[in-house]
Amino acid sequence: IQNLYAPRREFKKKPTAKNSEDELTRVRITLLEFGDKGRLLAQNRQKSFSTEELEEKTSEVDESDVEHLFSHLSVQDKEYLEYQELSEADKERIKQNYEELRSEFSIDSQELSQQNQIKALLVTKQSLERKLAKIVGANTELREALQQLQEQCAAMGQEEEETTAEIAELIRREEESDTNVLDTVKELVMQNDALKQEEVEFKEKCRRELAELQQKIADTENKSPEEEAAIRKELEAEQQRLQVLRLQLAKQNRAIVTLQRQLDAIPDRTELAQYQRRFLELYNQVSAKHRETKHFYTLYNTLGDTKMYLTKELELLNSIYESYAATQNSTTSRAQFLKQFESLAEGIHQMKIKLKNKCEDEKVRRDGYNEQLLILIDQQRKLATAVKQLQLECKRNDELQEKLK
Repeated sequence: IQNLYAPRREFKKKPTAKNSEDELTRVRITLLEFGDKGRLLAQNRQKSFSTEELEEKTSEVDESDVEHLFSHLSVQDKEYLEYQELSEADKERIKQNYEELRSEFSIDSQELSQQNQIKALLVTKQSLERKLAKIVGANTELREALQQLQEQCAAMGQEEEETTAEIAELIRREEESDTNVLDTVKELVMQNDALKQEEVEFKEKCRRELAELQQKIADTENKSPEEEAAIRKELEAEQQRLQVLRLQLAKQNRAIVTLQRQLDAIPDRTELAQYQRRFLELYNQVSAKHRETKHFYTLYNTLGDTKMYLTKELELLNSIYESYAATQNSTTSRAQFLKQFESLAEGIHQMKIKLKNKCEDEKVRRDGYNEQLLILIDQQRKLATAVKQLQLECKRNDELQEKLK
C-alpha cells in the first residue's frame, strides 16, 4: 500500500532555472513537482497568515504566477512516457486535477488581494480620520477665537456708548447747574487772594518805610535842635499816619476774616453728604414714628366705632325685648311693633349701604395713594441714582483738578 500511494514526481525542475528564488518559491515548485495539491494549498494558507512578508508574497499569486512556476518544471521522460501510455480517462483526470490546482491558486490570490486592499483602505480611513480630527480641532479653535473677538468688539462698542452718554450727561448738568453760586464763590476766592496779595505788599512797603525812617533818625541824631524839632513833628505825623494805616489794616483783616468765615460756612461735598445721610436717617425715624402713631389712632378710632355700634346694638336688643312682651297682648300693638321693626331694619340697611360706599371711597383713595407712593418711590430711586452718579462725577472732577495742579 505504501508503494502504491507513495508520492510520485510528475515534473522535474529545469536545469536552466535560477537558484536565486526565495524559499517560498522553491517550496511551491517542489510541491508542484510532486503534484501535491492539498499540501500546497494548506501551506499556502498557513504561510499567508503567518507573517506580513509571506502574506505580501502570497498575495501576488495568480494565474500568471502559476504558469510562471510551471515554466521552471519539465515533464519527466519516463513519466511522460507513462503519461502517454495512460488511458484517456486518466489523462482527463490529470488535466482536471491541474485545472483545480490552478483555480484554487487563483482564488487564494484573489482573497489575499482583497484582504490587502481592505487593510490599505482601513489605513487610509484612519489617516483621513486623524486629518479630519485635526481640521475639526483647528476649526473649533478658530471659532472660539472669532467669538472672543466678537465679544471684545461688542464690549468696546458698549464702553464707547457709555462714555458718550456720560459726556452728554456732564454737558447737560453743566448747562443746568446754578452758575450764580459758582460765580459768587469764584469772586470771593479771587477777592481773598487779592487781599492777601495787598497785605503782603503793604507789609513790605511798611518795612521799607520803617527802614527809611530809621535811617533818617540815625542821620538826624547829629543835627541841630531846630532840625530835631522838625523831625519830631514829622515823626509824629508819620506815627499818626501809621496809626491810620494800622486801623485800615485792621479793617482789612476783619474783612478778610469775615470772608474766610463765609467761605468756611459753605459746607464741602463730604459735609453735604453727611448732612444728607443724617437728614435721611431723621426722616426715616420721623416717618416710622408717624406711621406708628397713625396706626394707633386708626386702631383707637376703629375700637371706638366698634364700641359705639355694639352699644347701639345692645340698646336696640334691650328695647326690642322690653317692647316684645307688651305687643303680644293686641294685634294693633303687634302690627305697630312689626312696622317699627321694619323701619329700624331699613335704617340699618341704609346705614350699611352708606358705610359700604364710604369703604369703597376709602379703597379708591388708598389705591390712589398707592399709585402716588409707587411714583414717589420710582422718583426716589432715580434721585438716589442721580446723586450717586453726581458724587462720582464730583470725585472725578476733584481728581482731575488735583492732576491739573
